[in-house]
Amino acid sequence: MQVLFDSPDSLLASFLSGKKPGRLILVTGPSGSGKTRWCQALAEHANARGIRVGGLVSPAVFEAGHKVGIDLLDLGS
Repeated sequence: MQVLFDSPDSLLASFLSGKKPGRLILVTGPSGSGKTRWCQALAEHANARGIRVGGLVSPAVFEAGHKVGIDLLDLGS
């Protein structure tokens, strides 16, 4: 069953409802569509509600408008 969440907060609300624990969430989209920002926003919403967050995100690093690398950030810190 596919369920779409339009915002990190709507996904978090679904998790907190406790109706379907243990789900696998897949965030997809083309390059540059905001997948990493969306995941970071989800972590921020969870942290604001006192929920401990773990995991990694890898945002692109740009210099002068050109992608020069990929960073690695720990969402738990």
